[in-house]
Amino acid sequence: KLWAAETGECLRTLEGHKSWLTSAAFSPDGASVLTSSADGAAKIWSVATGECLRTLDSHHGAVVSATFSVDGESVLTTFGDSLAKIWCADTGQCVQTFQGHRGATCPTTFSTDGSLVLAAATDGTAKIWRIDTGECQLTLAGHTGAVVAATFSADSGLVLTASYDCTAKIWDARTGECRATLWGHERSLLTAAFAADGRSALTSSCDGTSKLWDVATGACRLTLGHYGALPSAQFSADGTSILTYNMAFGSDCFEEDGTAQIWNTATGECLQTLMHDGGLVVLAVFSADGLAVLTTDNHSIAKVWDAETGECQCTISNTGHVARAAFGP
Repeated sequence: KLWAAETGECLRTLEGHKSWLTSAAFSPDGASVLTSSADGAAKIWSVATGECLRTLDSHHGAVVSATFSVDGESVLTTFGDSLAKIWCADTGQCVQTFQGHRGATCPTTFSTDGSLVLAAATDGTAKIWRIDTGECQLTLAGHTGAVVAATFSADSGLVLTASYDCTAKIWDARTGECRATLWGHERSLLTAAFAADGRSALTSSCDGTSKLWDVATGACRLTLGHYGALPSAQFSADGTSILTYNMAFGSDCFEEDGTAQIWNTATGECLQTLMHDGGLVVLAVFSADGLAVLTTDNHSIAKVWDAETGECQCTISNTGHVARAAFGP
């Protein structure tokens, strides 16, 4: 569904998938929406009309995730059985297939210039693939557990990986050299992200903490505690704030929390706690400019918040169970 963030009005309902959705994202220009589903297809929709413009049908099982390239001209889909595909967004034609991991593939990502694809897998490695040739350019091996997240830095010069082995690693994306191993979490890692300036990295773990790291030295600068077994963490666009929440729907981690929190990156101070009355927050995302936060709860309620004041600006009811949510550009 597409909603007006200012009023909570439902603008469009996108219908056509035959099973539950696994991801949803806007195109860079905001004119299209990309969804993926367990039905084995990804779809591109018109924001203006709600019409399905293109169906990317893999005939290869559930699509784990789908994302646009930075220029919006290509789509990258990931499947749970070590496969990823590149599609032309205009024609819906599959133009490249990547396969080579020995385990299930986690959500994949483009480099900022659109020339490379980064994929992480349960075989303990991440791979960098050339889009033009389909060749594996580098295999980043060194983790002793499944790699569950991998991302490029903004200039695509570095790669950050997070693993079930309780560590994250920073790699040189050109040589494959491991620049640093980030030690400190006590349980499996779940998410990892670079700040926009590339100087800081952010990880979250099953130990109930998120950690802020100095990329140059590998030192831990801050530890943010958010009660719950499965937190997630993300930077605001300018890197001055961090948003955390517990992302495991139905988990016991909600017994004493169920909130989203905004933290000051410089000091570690909790600036805002965003709480749903009678509901437990299961998803939270920053807007592209970092000025607003969208949260959803386990009672099918979504809220839009002012990130600076913590005031609720809009409430959206009857959303259904929300697996993914995002602001438009």
